[in-house]
Amino acid sequence: ITTEYANYGSLAPVAAGTTPKGDGRWAQSDMAGNVAEWTLDYYGGAYASNCEDCVNADVAGWRVNRGGAYGFDDYSALASTRDGFDPKERRSFSGFRCAREAK
Repeated sequence: ITTEYANYGSLAPVAAGTTPKGDGRWAQSDMAGNVAEWTLDYYGGAYASNCEDCVNADVAGWRVNRGGAYGFDDYSALASTRDGFDPKERRSFSGFRCAREAK
């Protein structure tokens, strides 16, 4: 299903920027769906209760993926949904986000 907001539940990813109504506040595209975002955090353990710009750097086997992907359901596209995958394995539904410092 490619909606105006996100690409999920479909058979393949779509070109970046295909879902403009899902763009973020600063025009960042594809924040949910299409491909899951591979993060720096390791999967596992509880969230920190007090932190600012935290990262779970305790080495574990898996890294966190967020944001769902083209072959997943709409629930997986929620920012609160996370899953873990072995960083040594390639997966067609997982990518990363390029970012730059705000001016």
